[in-house]
Amino acid sequence: MAKKPEKPEKPEKPEKTETPERPEKPEAADLLALMAALHRQHSRLRWTVVGLTLFTLAALAGASAALLAPYNAELGLYLRRWLGRPETIAVEKTILEAEKFALRTPDGKVRAALAARDDATPGLALYDDDGTARAGLELGADGQANLWFAGQDGQVTVSLNPRSLRLTDAEGGVFVTRTALVLADRKQRNRVTLGVKPDGSPSLTLADKEGRTGALVDVVDEGSRLGLFYDGLVRAGIGFGPGGSQLNLYGDDGKDHATLSLAPDGATGLIFHDQGGKQRAALGVLPNNASGLSLFDKGGSHRAALSVVPDGSPRLELFDAGGGRRANLALSAEGLPALQLEEKGQPRAVLGAGSEGKRKASTPSSLLLFDKDGAVIFQAPIY
Repeated sequence: MAKKPEKPEKPEKPEKTETPERPEKPEAADLLALMAALHRQHSRLRWTVVGLTLFTLAALAGASAALLAPYNAELGLYLRRWLGRPETIAVEKTILEAEKFALRTPDGKVRAALAARDDATPGLALYDDDGTARAGLELGADGQANLWFAGQDGQVTVSLNPRSLRLTDAEGGVFVTRTALVLADRKQRNRVTLGVKPDGSPSLTLADKEGRTGALVDVVDEGSRLGLFYDGLVRAGIGFGPGGSQLNLYGDDGKDHATLSLAPDGATGLIFHDQGGKQRAALGVLPNNASGLSLFDKGGSHRAALSVVPDGSPRLELFDAGGGRRANLALSAEGLPALQLEEKGQPRAVLGAGSEGKRKASTPSSLLLFDKDGAVIFQAPIY
């Protein structure tokens, strides 16, 4: 049975579209509120940008400090304290190796050089604008460091090392060591030397223009001395020691030709020497008030003596080549003369004025002759 066709549904009526209303014109109060809100938002944005900028700068500064800290001990110490990390941070170092380092100015001139020299010792040199070395620090082959300064001509004027200090210029120089002070002339010859010897005794040496010793003064534990020189040879010397005071005069041959001395016991003496250095004459005064003059031959043997004994009596003695007395002429304290001839220490003849040695009245002279044994073989007059 056929179905009835369904009735088509009625189409729904389209809803009525509302037409948007046109906005109303804002009032002035609303605009002011909007502008205030925008201003606050702009201020917050500006401070946010400033904060981010400061944070970025602080981060960059911290990063830079962290990068430089391994190469700057003080910066690293402050950074570790600020971070609360006092532990040591290991750093890997870079080593540069070369035989020579040169420092050049923008115009290409070398102003400093650090290099190993031909003898394998290191040295640092500083140069002026003309390329002349003016200062340097070097290590010698003996291991001693040396600091030096030079003049415009390149000549070293100041040199300092652990052993000495040297100052020089065109007029002279000064050298200072641990034990000496030396003054030099313009030819760099030592003219004055003040020093201390290894035994601790001080000395002063003055030199002539050729650098030869001209005068010498030194003081030792047992005395002191002064020496005068000419042409490098000693010419005079004066000194004091355990043997007393002494003055020596020297000839062109450098030998002692005259000696004046004063012994500790008060004895004085003047001795003359010949060209061979042999004693030829001696004049002296003994502590017992005896005085005398002695003459010697070229062999140094005593040949004659003229003296005054302590009691005031004069005496003349003659000696043979062997030093034995052969004649004795004397005058007693009473004024009586006597002549005695001797051989090998024994009297052989005696001539005198009176046997009693008195001068109350005139007395006859006497003559005595002796043999080699000392026995009287002749007597006149006979008593």
